[in-house]
Amino acid sequence: MGTVNQKKMFSPKLNNSIFMKQLKLYRLIFLAGALLLHTTLSYAGKEIFNTRVIANELTINDDFSTSDDKLNDLNTGTFLTRNEGVVGKVILGIDHEYPEMVSAFNYTFVVNVSYMESGGSFASVSSQQLTLNYDPTGGTNYVDMSVFPINGAHMVAVTLTEVKDNNNGAQSITDLSTLPGNIYLEAEVVVERYYPLNTSTIPTVTSELTSADELEIQWSFIEGAEEYQLEWTYADDYDESDLSTLLSTANVAYNFKNNSTRVAVKGNSYRIPMVFERGYVVYRMRAVGRSMSANNDEELTKWYTYGDWSIGNEGTIDGLSTDDYYQVT
Repeated sequence: MGTVNQKKMFSPKLNNSIFMKQLKLYRLIFLAGALLLHTTLSYAGKEIFNTRVIANELTINDDFSTSDDKLNDLNTGTFLTRNEGVVGKVILGIDHEYPEMVSAFNYTFVVNVSYMESGGSFASVSSQQLTLNYDPTGGTNYVDMSVFPINGAHMVAVTLTEVKDNNNGAQSITDLSTLPGNIYLEAEVVVERYYPLNTSTIPTVTSELTSADELEIQWSFIEGAEEYQLEWTYADDYDESDLSTLLSTANVAYNFKNNSTRVAVKGNSYRIPMVFERGYVVYRMRAVGRSMSANNDEELTKWYTYGDWSIGNEGTIDGLSTDDYYQVT
């Protein structure tokens, strides 16, 4: 459990729009008269679960929650969770995509928070205060987010008990429908989790030449992979005795051990600048995951499992699929 963190924003001069574009994907669910936005995201070992509530759709004593979707399988699931990578949050924030202009305000939201840790134990915090101090006037600073973090929480439940107008003597607001529409209250759980990698699963690889004269390599998603290693090498097809003669694919050898470039990529594509002369660019892929043999958080961050390469260390072009190389003419 931690102290409240506030994020400050600056409202620039000569700018009538305060709306910053952010990519969001929400599923709308109406529950108990409140607009709830549920999100589940995952990337690079991070899984994020949250429920967002539009403040002026709430009433005092409304409650909502969010939880890790593996909450009931923490001790039995075929995955590993990094304990230090688990944090629950209660967030009071401003939606910068809200389409209407809003006047300056300063509100404090008072909430009761209950949460569950990995061992199944419950705890609670009463009367936690979160404050927004918003002013769209040019040249002013304002607080657009207030966060209460709870380390180790796999489930977070929030009950709103009071909203105070700090520009009006901290008077309590009873009708929350009068609040601006750009305020949200959110419960979030972030989990760092890793799944087993089947080392015999080989990515499906394709390539195409882009208009920027780059070779774009694309590969399939592999469950349990936290990153992918792409390696490429070049082999020319010149006949040393007659440079005007092309060697057959059976006579063009490649060798990744002696001359290759390797990159680690989090996504599923990579572009190679085409700086090669006539010949073949040969490439291969393998998935990289976290070791399921790790016994603690430190080992989980350092122990890796490597999948099989899509092709071997050396050979000749005729022994490859056309998806394993690109011919430069």
